[in-house]
Amino acid sequence: MDNNILVEPAEQPKVKEQFNWKHLILSVLIYLAISIALGITVAVPLIILQLGEGGDLVDKILTDGSILLLIDGLTVLIALLIYKPLRIFIRKSCDLSVLKSGKTYLYILAGLLLTWIIQYVLIDILNFENNIQQQEDLGFASVNESLLKQALFVLAVGIVTPIKEEFLYRGILYGFLANRYHFWIGLIVSSVIFGVLHTGFPVTASLMGLIFALLYKRTGSLLPPIILHAVWNSIVVFIQIFTA
Repeated sequence: MDNNILVEPAEQPKVKEQFNWKHLILSVLIYLAISIALGITVAVPLIILQLGEGGDLVDKILTDGSILLLIDGLTVLIALLIYKPLRIFIRKSCDLSVLKSGKTYLYILAGLLLTWIIQYVLIDILNFENNIQQQEDLGFASVNESLLKQALFVLAVGIVTPIKEEFLYRGILYGFLANRYHFWIGLIVSSVIFGVLHTGFPVTASLMGLIFALLYKRTGSLLPPIILHAVWNSIVVFIQIFTA
């Protein structure tokens, strides 16, 4: 009996990319489709109100930035629930164990200090940029009209928006580019896009994006940048409420 028979090694199964360009493009299309669907869902009753005697209510809703932010946050949530690859990709970025480490909170405090220094220098001292346009777009001037409006602003700007933006810019955009290409590509591209979409202070916002992404890189979880972002936004909202 021949004991020298060569046995070919079994072919290794190909490992599929966990989140590739197809998944990213589909995620964007799903987000856009949900946005359109929600827009139509909201628009129909608003048109009916506009034709009736609810014109003032319609104007308030359309100019209330907090409501629009909440709708946008709902859009992202639905997209995550619908599209499994996106949900899995984000879920892997939300490591709760980092919250057990004291270093995590030191990093958050350091990020908060750096964020304040950047805004103070570029906006308050140098007057290089300003956030007036964004405040007008969000309707900050009317935040003290009622307790309900104050609560909506705290919820929308202080909680929902930080979660949504960290999922989108750090979790998806930075995570995808850094994993597929290089850390620096993910860091720069995600931060610049984040900054450009913040009207009036793109440079300041881009630098903030760098801080959030570096915090994510350092801790390995989206939770610390979400906390930092939420604390900062909440401080801004409460300052507006108590000084307006």
